[in-house]
Amino acid sequence: MSPATKTSATNPPETIRALDAVRAKTDVTPDIALILGSGLSDVADAIDGVRIDYADIPGLVPSTVHSHKGQMAIGTLHGRKVVAQVGRVHGYEGYSAAETTRPVRLMAALGAKTLIVTNAAGGLNPDFKPGDLVAIADHISLPNLTGFDPLRGAEERFVSMNGAYDPALLKALFKVGVSQRGVYCHVMGPSFETPAEVRMLRAMGGDMVGMSTVPEVMVARALKMRVCAVSGISNACVHSLDDPHVTTADEAWDAMAKIAPKMAAVLERLLPAI
Repeated sequence: MSPATKTSATNPPETIRALDAVRAKTDVTPDIALILGSGLSDVADAIDGVRIDYADIPGLVPSTVHSHKGQMAIGTLHGRKVVAQVGRVHGYEGYSAAETTRPVRLMAALGAKTLIVTNAAGGLNPDFKPGDLVAIADHISLPNLTGFDPLRGAEERFVSMNGAYDPALLKALFKVGVSQRGVYCHVMGPSFETPAEVRMLRAMGGDMVGMSTVPEVMVARALKMRVCAVSGISNACVHSLDDPHVTTADEAWDAMAKIAPKMAAVLERLLPAI
């Protein structure tokens, strides 16, 4: 076992097994890790390298969500060495926070020092419209505050979340065209929020709401990775019982299919700049 793959706080045994499986298929050492969220798996098609199914990586659990392919892509994208999580897994699929964040530990173990996260999110802020891209500047996590912190039981403890979203990377996002920023509210799902919950989250300072991202960000920060995250606004949240609109998953998938080219263009400009 090489020094890089010795068991440690940041490389527990399950990470070592996953790392050895990936290293058997590629020797690429990535600089940047990507998490490609809902509807964005096709962005990985531009990566020149290898794809490995989660089923072939010990410890990684399968994705059960439409449009999440459940693969790792490792290679070159826009001149940078990258590893991409092509689709993620979520707590609402029945997985623990530790299971949903194992890919982040693997990507860090492979060598990535920067994590770029993408997701689909509902727009709490009425200024954010479906199709918009919004950089996450901060977050609120109801699951974390109620006992589902992804670092629970881990070696890493008391990790500061001040500046979790790297200020320099936020500036870089602004320069490549992501001009809006907001606070992301993390909920467990898989049900969409009630109008009363939407009003509560908005009153708490939330601008977007979604069912992922925060656990991955927290583990990345525990591993000393720089982080930035971008939400694609997939739907406007319903604030009132008088609003007849019924939010559906199909609505979100359709919106993300339209957002995907915009997100791909942002990544094309961002990766060479960081």
